[in-house]
Amino acid sequence: MYSACLLISSRKIWSLAVISLLLAGVAIASPVSAQGSIFEQPPVFRASSLLPPDLLTGASYKLKEEVTMEGMLFSFDLWSRYGWYHPQSLDMLKIRLAEIRALDALTAMKQDPLFLEGVWDQAKGTGESTIDAVKHPFKTVANIPLGLHKFGKQVHARTLEGDTLPDDEVRFIHEKAKRELAVSLGVDPYSDNRPLQEALNEVATNKNRGALATRIGTAFIPAAGPALGAAQLNKGLQERLASLSSSELQVETRKNLIQLGVSKSETDLFIRNPGYSPSVRAAITEAMEGLAGVSGVQNYIHVIQEVPAPEVALFFQRRIQLAEKFHRSVRPLDKMITIGATPVFLDRNGNIAVGISVDYLYWNENLASRIKQIRAKLGKARCDLCITGTCSPLAKEKLAALGITVHEEWGKN
Repeated sequence: MYSACLLISSRKIWSLAVISLLLAGVAIASPVSAQGSIFEQPPVFRASSLLPPDLLTGASYKLKEEVTMEGMLFSFDLWSRYGWYHPQSLDMLKIRLAEIRALDALTAMKQDPLFLEGVWDQAKGTGESTIDAVKHPFKTVANIPLGLHKFGKQVHARTLEGDTLPDDEVRFIHEKAKRELAVSLGVDPYSDNRPLQEALNEVATNKNRGALATRIGTAFIPAAGPALGAAQLNKGLQERLASLSSSELQVETRKNLIQLGVSKSETDLFIRNPGYSPSVRAAITEAMEGLAGVSGVQNYIHVIQEVPAPEVALFFQRRIQLAEKFHRSVRPLDKMITIGATPVFLDRNGNIAVGISVDYLYWNENLASRIKQIRAKLGKARCDLCITGTCSPLAKEKLAALGITVHEEWGKN
């Protein structure tokens, strides 16, 4: 009963807390129709129609069949033996499922006799000596969605109020071993998933960790890092996550942002923002580097400082990555401007390119209003709207009438 109440409450809280952030300048579901206009209601989907059968249920988790929408993102209910999760996007669902599989592998390691043998040499005080509480920038604790609310304290290997301590100052935790273990399991070493962090710490500090990983082998350990893939962390960044300490990654990110022309004050705010993991900060910065010649791209950091949930951080990361991919593979972009809270990119001929990470784009009042705002600012220039998900027939028709071409399922690996 308690979990069910939390689940209902978290949905309302998510809508209120994130609605103006996640899709500001894009689209928010609206049941209200303007006179003379037809707008679509937020649809409800079935998980079995969105996912392959092997992802719907597993030995240690089960996914609820009904999938609602928050903004333009799917909202899932996911039970696992490690707790309830409420992923607010398809990409976040894939990340959580991969983390559950990693937890299965770590659990199997801890049940191996070798683990018990190595426990006696494990450093004492692990739980007490790690970095203390991380405070997410929510207005209240109640604003943290279900599956995330309990991760606000003692999230290992994350930042203390945004400051990342050198790994050698984190006593009794073998940080390098932990990072390598996490990446080998296909998960972000800085994930906010507390059960995952605790399991990683337990195994990484065990003297037999290498032998344990070998004995578990391919029975549990995924071959290609599905969570890191869902998070769009490329191979180069994955390797840096394993080899660089969190402080080294932070120094690299800071240096690269300053070189891009981001002000020191904006850089400091971004680096210290506990809503971003070191991995996501690095991914955003890497995409911005790919847009280094684009005028105004340094202002992107200014519009992404408020991050009330991991889904929002992932959304901001994917949005700049889509722009970088468009710049690299479609046509060069010339400048970035901000209309409302939406970064809009223009090529040298004034053509518009907008990329958004949404699961399902449908026609609603807010979308129509935002498009009108962009058109009022930029006129009727050619506009390419690249989305990671799909688009309703009505939305595609309405957008086409406004001179906007929608590119669906864009930017996938």
